[in-house]
Amino acid sequence: MKKPKSIIKFEKLHGIKLKETEYLIEVISNRRYSDVYLLNEDREVIGLNIANHYLGSIPDMNDFPKLEVLNVSNNGITEIKGLKKLKKLKRLYLSKNYIREIKGVKKLKQLTSLY
Repeated sequence: MKKPKSIIKFEKLHGIKLKETEYLIEVISNRRYSDVYLLNEDREVIGLNIANHYLGSIPDMNDFPKLEVLNVSNNGITEIKGLKKLKKLKRLYLSKNYIREIKGVKKLKQLTSLY
């Protein structure tokens, strides 16, 4: 199937090739899988795994308003920014980064899991 425009734009901006998955486990896994996205029945991105890329910060996520699961583990991220528009975010994976202080997640009212 054709990739959503938001994914194509993200790939161009960040030089990361993403592939679609049907399995949530591939979005939350840090080792076996990365560079994957999960869609809902309306073809909106609800899961994104961009672990293991040495990103210094969390990329702009404004094009993913329905995102429920975000995995940015093992990247070298030093602070949390760019998440306030993710009103539907339920799970956030931040392990193996260089974050000293967790700020800004209080505004994520749907967030139930922080790893």
